[in-house]
Amino acid sequence: MAKGLADAIGSDIKRQLTADVNRLVKIIVRQLPSYSPQYTGFFASSWKASTSRPKPVDKVEDFSPWSGIKTAKAQDPSVSPRVQPRFDVPRFSYNDRIYIGNTAMYARYALASPSNKIPAFVQGEVKFLVDFIFGDKKRPDLRVGASPLGFDGADLSSIRGSSYMKL
Repeated sequence: MAKGLADAIGSDIKRQLTADVNRLVKIIVRQLPSYSPQYTGFFASSWKASTSRPKPVDKVEDFSPWSGIKTAKAQDPSVSPRVQPRFDVPRFSYNDRIYIGNTAMYARYALASPSNKIPAFVQGEVKFLVDFIFGDKKRPDLRVGASPLGFDGADLSSIRGSSYMKL
């Protein structure tokens, strides 16, 4: 009888941890656009959660309405960006390694923008959320592509990719 109880408790804990991880990932993915640089809105709309690092392969020119916004902004800088998340957030298990990254081809340059507020968001609000949601429970293996890798602060050609912050 004790083994059955232990199994039931273990199953309940796993179910709750999985629900907590999925809730946290959805919150992060929903909030990232508001901390992202927003020229056309394509970068802010291109956050993706996955068990592998999202690849920055999407060209703004290939996606409507952002391709039109980019063209219009060249003529009129007051054209507003459009932020519309492009990816659904899948379900994860509490023991998955989860990456939240950006699929815009120019992601590494956008992360070097002075208007990038993602590192402060991850180190502040997200860290608080992780502490609040998980407390002393097992923490998820969650990483967010928040800053440029290899950026020296001046030369954009020094950027080698996106640096992922582990929470």
